[in-house]
Amino acid sequence: MENKAYKFRLYSNKEQKKLINKTFSCIRFVFNHIKMNFPFLKEVDSLVLVNAWLQVKVAYKNLFNASFFLNIEVKEIITKHTLVIIKKVK
Repeated sequence: MENKAYKFRLYSNKEQKKLINKTFSCIRFVFNHIKMNFPFLKEVDSLVLVNAWLQVKVAYKNLFNASFFLNIEVKEIITKHTLVIIKKVK
């Protein structure tokens, strides 16, 4: 089996460049803010943290999608820390 590699270059306009720079600046800010508030997160590989975040995201999505079949009411309250309330529907 032969492996092939392709190189791509994207030519973005000024508006797209501005949006890309803003997006990465926000990501960098959030990542640095989390590391400052939770210094123990610096001790592990960032890929592990991203993977954990993706798993939590999928779990939330699955919970909200399955609520109808499980006969439960799921309510998400967004505050400083996200709180999920699960109640059994009568």
